Amino acid sequence: NGFKDTVNPNSSRTLLRTDFFPGLGWMLLKSVWYEIRQKWPTNHWDWFMRNPATSKHRDTVYPEVPRDFHTGVKGTFMDEKTHRQYFDRIKYNTDPQFKWSPECYKDIMIDSYEKKFAQELNESIHVTAGWQLKIKTTRPKVVWYNANPSPMHEKYIRPLMEEFGLWHQLMRGAREGVHEFWYHGSKVILINTFKPKEQVKHKNKSAWFFGYKSITKWISFKPLGIPVFSGNRLLAQMRETPPEDWNPNTNEKRITLIAASESQVGRSCDEVCLQEHLKCNRDALSGINDCSLLEMWFSCKKCTESNGPDQPAYIVADSLCLVNTKPESFSCEGAFYQARRLCPCV
Repeated sequence: NGFKDTVNPNSSRTLLRTDFFPGLGWMLLKSVWYEIRQKWPTNHWDWFMRNPATSKHRDTVYPEVPRDFHTGVKGTFMDEKTHRQYFDRIKYNTDPQFKWSPECYKDIMIDSYEKKFAQELNESIHVTAGWQLKIKTTRPKVVWYNANPSPMHEKYIRPLMEEFGLWHQLMRGAREGVHEFWYHGSKVILINTFKPKEQVKHKNKSAWFFGYKSITKWISFKPLGIPVFSGNRLLAQMRETPPEDWNPNTNEKRITLIAASESQVGRSCDEVCLQEHLKCNRDALSGINDCSLLEMWFSCKKCTESNGPDQPAYIVADSLCLVNTKPESFSCEGAFYQARRLCPCV
């Protein structure tokens, strides 16, 4: 997706991660080559590298502005039409003086990378109407949408991806269901909230070929009240005329839901929010005291009414979700040694 209109030409030193091996020009550690060389295929090595049995769910690191050149229109799986459609408009880094800093790897290390991305989500504009994407802003814009990433369903999302100037195959260039790109002069973070109900079975392809195994972990950063778009709905709204009085600076940061992780069992919402450099908002607890919300974040076998300062919450030992029937007991400080809390953070 490193096309002329989808990358920032001033971001040649920006590195990104993808969990879908991109192919074309690439490098790997010698230790990884020793690991896979005995199984190296005679063809379709790109799909061999994408197979979790090979990748072991390791990411590929790539520069936002591409540095490998697509040589031409002829090849085993290449013709002039395909070249013009996908490769002719790639934006290349043509600076002959460019060199990577010896420290460049630090920002791409997983802890640093995800902490920076989480902060960016909290500081971005979360889109409530498609026409907002046509207005240039200094802050990134986050779009929450839902689309099945399986190649069997790509026809439904193709019109939207073509409008953005991206590949229609949703897994390409993405990580955890997230695409980062530029559109109309602003950075856009496109987050797919698709939640597979079960693994797809196909006689000729493995299940991983058809998309995600679970909902993106970034769903916990979706603010309350922000819509999840379908491709067609978003595209239709993008074609509407923006109102003249919309001010993106009035789109303040909203409440972010964060579910306590497995390592945070027994922690209060004050502690869970603080770990993300946020604060718990007690007044928002009533708005998330809902079984359907809890079931989005936890594997609830059952959801039932209860009461206590640690609720709403998920009881790990029983796979039980609890909603609070006594509003006066809502608390950011409440905790229970077997509970994982769902926390509204600001």
